[in-house]
Amino acid sequence: TYLQILGIQGDYFIAQGVSDDEMSHKKEPFQFQLCGLAPASPCHAEAMLAEVSSAGKGRYVGDPSHKYEHTETNGGGRGYGGGRHGEEKCDKVNEEKGLPTTVHTIVKEVSVVPRSASIKSPHGLVQTNGSFEGLSSSETGKLKGFLHFTEPQNLKKKSILEMADLDPSINFVDPLS
Repeated sequence: TYLQILGIQGDYFIAQGVSDDEMSHKKEPFQFQLCGLAPASPCHAEAMLAEVSSAGKGRYVGDPSHKYEHTETNGGGRGYGGGRHGEEKCDKVNEEKGLPTTVHTIVKEVSVVPRSASIKSPHGLVQTNGSFEGLSSSETGKLKGFLHFTEPQNLKKKSILEMADLDPSINFVDPLS
């Protein structure tokens, strides 16, 4: 996956690689800058997402050391939350910490593949389907011809009868429709 994130003073160029299992073993993103190739901080997206989303609002500057700050003031007196009037909570996040979370979120939301382009082996590995030659022109215009290439959310909710018509080697992720 290649991605460019535009900053105010500089840009980030991201390349993300995959291993044998294209779905679950994605390599950490790398940021390309004029000074060379540097691995980005490891992304533990679910844990960092709340922290980064509260403090890291606004555009990227292009400097990994740039810090975003978000100060929240508790407006009420002692009451339901038990907090005191005027307490401030300050969250600080630098771009280097926020960048992997942003990349993870973008890749998770926009990873789309044509149906049958990837297959799941009996051992659970997801790989490119070597015999895939593309979608027909009629399938190309329909959303059901494309799959959201992330861990399935809706597929797990289907009944056994609905799952009986699906090929588990091809239908292992959610369709876009």
